[in-house]
Amino acid sequence: VLYTHSSFTSSKPISIPPSVNKVIAAGATSKGHESSFLFSPSMMEAARSEVLVNYILHRIIALHCKITSKALGDGNGRNKDEKPLVRVIEKKTEESSPLTVANVSAATKTLAVCTANTVSITTQPSSSYSNIHTSLKTITTYSPASAKAADAILIAFFAYVNEQSLKFEDAIIALKEDRSSRDQSDPMDESFNKLPKAKGKPSVYAPGRGYDPNSIRLATKSFLPMATTADTLSRALLLSHIGTTTRTNRRQRVVLVSHTLDVLKDILLPFAGKSEKSLDEVTDEIAQFLARFAASTRLDSTPQSNDPNNADGVCDTPKSSPTSDARGIKSSKNEIISPALHESSLSFITTIGGIAGSFDAELADDGDDENKPYSFSNTLCIKNLPPHLISHLSVSMNRVESITDEDMELYQSPNGILFKTESAGTSNSESKAPATTKPMEKKKAAARKGKGGGFDAFADEEWEREVKKDLEKKKKALEQTASGPRSLSPQEKEELNQQTQRREELSRVICGDFPRTLAAIRSLCESDIEIGNACLPVFGTAVVGTVVSSCSAMMLPDLQNDAFDTLATLASCVYEIEETHAHTLARALAISFQSNVETTKTGDEDSDNKKVLAVSALPSPCAPAACAIFEMDDYGECLSGTSFAFLFPIIKAALTGPRNIPGCDAALSVLERHCAMLAGEEMDANVKSLRKEMATSVLELLSHDRSQTFVNPTPYETLISCYATDEADTSSGPVLTAPEIAPLLGGLGALGSENTRVASMETLASIAELHPKMVKNNPLVENRIWLNCFDKNDRIKHAARKAWLLTNGNDASVDVDETPLQPPSKMYAVPLLPLLSHDDTSISSAAAAAIAHAMGMHPDSTEKNIIKLCNTYISSFPAIVEEEKPKQSSVFPEAPAPAPKKPVKKVIDTGLKKKPTTKKISSVSSSMAKITGAPAPKKVAATKKLLAKTAPVKERTLDQEALMGQFKTPSAAKKENVEADSDSKIATRMGVLLAISSLTDSSAKVKLDLPVLKIVIGFLMAFGLGDGNEAVRSASRNASRDIVAKFGSSEEAISFLLPQLESVLKTGQADESSLGPISSEKVPRSVATTDLRKEGVVVSLGSIALYLKDDTDADKIDGIIDMLLNALTTPSEEVQSSVALALSKLMKKGRTQQRIEALLNNLMTECIHGKTLASRRGAAYGISAVVKGSGIASLKKYDVVKRLEESCTSGSPSSKEGALFAIELLSSRLGILFEPYVIVLLPALLKAFSDSNDYVRAAAETTVGLIMSNLSGHGVKLVMPAVLEAFNEPEWRTKQASIHMLGSMSHCAPKQLASCLPKVVPKLTEAFSDTHPKVKSSAEEALEEICKVIKNPEISSISSTLLSALTDPANATLRALEALISTEFLHAIDAPSLS
Repeated sequence: VLYTHSSFTSSKPISIPPSVNKVIAAGATSKGHESSFLFSPSMMEAARSEVLVNYILHRIIALHCKITSKALGDGNGRNKDEKPLVRVIEKKTEESSPLTVANVSAATKTLAVCTANTVSITTQPSSSYSNIHTSLKTITTYSPASAKAADAILIAFFAYVNEQSLKFEDAIIALKEDRSSRDQSDPMDESFNKLPKAKGKPSVYAPGRGYDPNSIRLATKSFLPMATTADTLSRALLLSHIGTTTRTNRRQRVVLVSHTLDVLKDILLPFAGKSEKSLDEVTDEIAQFLARFAASTRLDSTPQSNDPNNADGVCDTPKSSPTSDARGIKSSKNEIISPALHESSLSFITTIGGIAGSFDAELADDGDDENKPYSFSNTLCIKNLPPHLISHLSVSMNRVESITDEDMELYQSPNGILFKTESAGTSNSESKAPATTKPMEKKKAAARKGKGGGFDAFADEEWEREVKKDLEKKKKALEQTASGPRSLSPQEKEELNQQTQRREELSRVICGDFPRTLAAIRSLCESDIEIGNACLPVFGTAVVGTVVSSCSAMMLPDLQNDAFDTLATLASCVYEIEETHAHTLARALAISFQSNVETTKTGDEDSDNKKVLAVSALPSPCAPAACAIFEMDDYGECLSGTSFAFLFPIIKAALTGPRNIPGCDAALSVLERHCAMLAGEEMDANVKSLRKEMATSVLELLSHDRSQTFVNPTPYETLISCYATDEADTSSGPVLTAPEIAPLLGGLGALGSENTRVASMETLASIAELHPKMVKNNPLVENRIWLNCFDKNDRIKHAARKAWLLTNGNDASVDVDETPLQPPSKMYAVPLLPLLSHDDTSISSAAAAAIAHAMGMHPDSTEKNIIKLCNTYISSFPAIVEEEKPKQSSVFPEAPAPAPKKPVKKVIDTGLKKKPTTKKISSVSSSMAKITGAPAPKKVAATKKLLAKTAPVKERTLDQEALMGQFKTPSAAKKENVEADSDSKIATRMGVLLAISSLTDSSAKVKLDLPVLKIVIGFLMAFGLGDGNEAVRSASRNASRDIVAKFGSSEEAISFLLPQLESVLKTGQADESSLGPISSEKVPRSVATTDLRKEGVVVSLGSIALYLKDDTDADKIDGIIDMLLNALTTPSEEVQSSVALALSKLMKKGRTQQRIEALLNNLMTECIHGKTLASRRGAAYGISAVVKGSGIASLKKYDVVKRLEESCTSGSPSSKEGALFAIELLSSRLGILFEPYVIVLLPALLKAFSDSNDYVRAAAETTVGLIMSNLSGHGVKLVMPAVLEAFNEPEWRTKQASIHMLGSMSHCAPKQLASCLPKVVPKLTEAFSDTHPKVKSSAEEALEEICKVIKNPEISSISSTLLSALTDPANATLRALEALISTEFLHAIDAPSLS
């Protein structure tokens, strides 16, 4: 220092000796502390506490910089390659992090130490500041620009403050590591000298921290104008707030705000103007830097470093230079962000937020320089900083949620002790516990049995044994503690090291990243209420997700409180509602999401699962939600867009679910009020982005019956308001995007329930009134409206037709019922085809009708769309796989009979003595006898002897697969080789057939020319009638019957159809040449399929017979009728029903009238005396068809009713069953015309109810049920007295029959049901007191049948409880009354429910 001082003060230049110069110049390198004692660690420690050393060091550096600069300027031969003493080492910059000091020279680090630990030679502290700042000024003045001295000093300040803060944290943790240290620090009179310090004594201005914040802030202020990069500027901004608090109402904050404003105006904004980057890029760079230091504990825990391959979600520890940080995390010191820098970041956020809150966009002038700092701050706080904070929150929350229960146990376990889980710590004795459990339980049970209750000696003995074991364990633990911890094996040491590392990683997440991010969000929102309000949409959902998370780590009270406090802080920024309700709003938001947090897996296996937050229905009652909605409604005006977006989940939750929430009735009104912000002058972007969610909420409400309770406004009006727009021209007004309209077209809208479909159509009509082109040009919107135009519900149809007319340019006052519909676009079939297989039958029926009517309006598209329908059917038709030749290694090899019997005997061994002369009767034969009516084979004596043997010698063994294989028929074997069918494929095929049947609707006006007719008939014969599914075949039969009946009247059609159908009837094979462009690859050609086609084609022949001439084609008509009669014996209900429908239409064709009597006689004989169930049932269908076709007079003319009545009262069980079948089908076919005969048949029906045969009683129940469903009000009045009179009969069988009849009245039509049930239920209740058990059981069964038709949801849900109270009033009445009291009735209670 003497040499440098004398050289500086001398009038003549004095050369510094090389040895001295070498010592000083070593500071120009990053490793100068290794080659020069002047910058060694020991000298740095001395500079922190020794006055003279501190002063000498910064003066040497300052004087050397000045001497070097002058020497180079004078050109006196100095080495120009000599590096500046204070500089940024550029080659190291990219390799180093923002916290490292390796990218600056050793002399710069020394200056940081001297500045942070200012010491005064005099008694005035200000003189020390003056000395160091004079030296710093000298250094920056005489250092070359290329050295970037100011940047280097700021970088060194930043790193040194971070390093010293971490050391201070280490000292705090070390203080509390053992009990003696804690005892020393806890007393109130402790002195600060007890705290462990770094080497050397800390300066008086930096007690315990190792730096003086005031000196750092003052020095930073002087270097701010000289910063050359945005990164350095960001460091300086944080250093200017080092050591300050986040309080907003202190004098310190006023000074910080004033200083920051000056920096923004005079330094940062001019710097951005000169920079190559734009102002937005500089702003985002500062925001990213600020978010990193405010929300992270380490630089590698940023969103950019979130590796999806990191399975546990916790960042790995860096491998370079591992040291232990303040929290014990194994990582590089240079990567750790200290609490001091974190607090400084929060303080700067508070400052910049306060400045941003003073910005008013409406009054701002872009040309006003005074306004630019406020505008910059506003942009930084609202647009740039929140997205970065949310990214940090998302990453940290994913890491928190990845923590398992085992991780939490490890985290909460003592440090330095090997942790073992319960599963790992299970001893061998525990694994043997189940083996000893049963004997122990037996002893306990024996003891209880012996004692008979009361004092249990065995239990006391067991308790005493357990206590002794616990005492022994504690004694061993104490002995082990006294003797010191046991030594660990190498494996245990390795496991302990792994656990320590894992515990440190968990600590960094739980105590670091996550709470720091929440603290940063709170600081930003608390800085100014306007700023907090503007950030609500960004932070809201993410913060709510932290509150409602149910992961293991979030069970910690500290994290729960942190998350909820952050949410409450956000809620306090809703300035329209008093801040006192902030916690209530936060609770309401948490409840709105509470029960509907789902985890969905992404497509990538390596990526983490996604957490999806969804609003769920509120519990009832919910006081927080009621308070929130009341406050929103009480405000009386629209909230700000950000406030409404933040609180909207509460409104949505109140509108979700089937129950009304007390106090939340104003939710719909609040939502409707804010619809004004979707368009017009009050339009707000935050509210407009919620248009889809608002519409979905209203549609969700409409899907429940409680929507009827909302009157002013109604849900229909609110939904229309959700789609309000400004102009009739979409180019000048707000445009409704496809996602916004989507709710009206989906399962909650046009494809939903009745209310939602009506509301969607009305809303689309209102949209079409202003924007007809927008609706017309959207194919999906057009499709949904066109679909609902043909719904069977009048409300839906009317609303849809009005929307369609408005879409096509009609006036709003158009008469919907009288105005014909305009045709849709020619691409109508594409969106309608998938709806043919919709789960809702009303939608699939409407889709079929819509396709048919569109074909009628576009005749040129008929053939193309029919082919498309057929191909859709074929694509879902199961393909036949080629059969493989069975292997001979089977248990039952194919061989000539009776060879297979021997291996069967070997596999199935009954253990009984075999008699080769005895023929065993198959149980299958007797079972089939019950179904078909054929007499069962009699059991021979040998068989009876075998059956009487009850104890077989040994248990028989059988190969189930081989056993069942011997019963397989060839057709069954082929079915196994058919591609598996599914419900979705069947639904698709059914939908196509429904569309084909709709072509016959006269209102559709579809015309099928002969080529198209050939394709349709060929397709139905080849695929439909040969389908393996019974329901599909039945639909195909009906479709072919209707197609032939509708389009087969022309001579050309008859000349094609008649030979075609006769050919199929003879051969069972379809004419594949008539398929045309349709592929015949999947056409089934098996023997079983030919039989199915023969059964189905008969119905179509009956339809073609309608167009045959009576005089010339009488023989053909008779032949077709005979074929139809023969087809009635087919054991298929669907076939018989289709045949009967075709047969009834032919009763007045040709010579059929002359054959009526003979037909009825034959059918009556078969119905009453038929041998099989199928023949009797088919004959009953025939009787109903003949009577229906020839006229009701034939009943009396040919004594049909009289003969049926006689058969019901006398005869065999099969005769009674057949007669009941006929009565049932006559009632079904004739409807109200058969009602007068019901009174005549009533005694016979009552008697059938009490028949001893099960099949007769079942047939009687079915018959009476169908009769009751067809009765008119007058018919009920006629039947009821007779049934009630039978109820009063003393004979129990008659009473039981009348009870069955009363129970069958549940099948009455709704109007008749309302009049009869109030009389029926009391009578059935009386039967519970009857002495006969069968009468009681019959009454209970009848009431159960009545319970099935109750339409009120609330009564239906507790019907079983009410029924128990009626059957057992002594024990179940109280429970039924309690159920009634606790039930909330939302629906009207009709007469059946009330009864």
